[in-house]
Amino acid sequence: MNLRKVYSFTDWDSKLQQTMVEMFPLRSVDAAYGKIKAMLSTLGDPFTRIISPKE
Repeated sequence: MNLRKVYSFTDWDSKLQQTMVEMFPLRSVDAAYGKIKAMLSTLGDPFTRIISPKE
């Protein structure tokens, strides 16, 4: 798999900025981890994940 072709068309700075804006009003750590997990799931990479303190 050519990773450059897969990931080169994603503006990660913009994606991170938008996620941070969406996270600002969240009121719990669980909600923040859920938002980050959702952002990372858009990668489609089974090896990229976030591990919460509960895990």
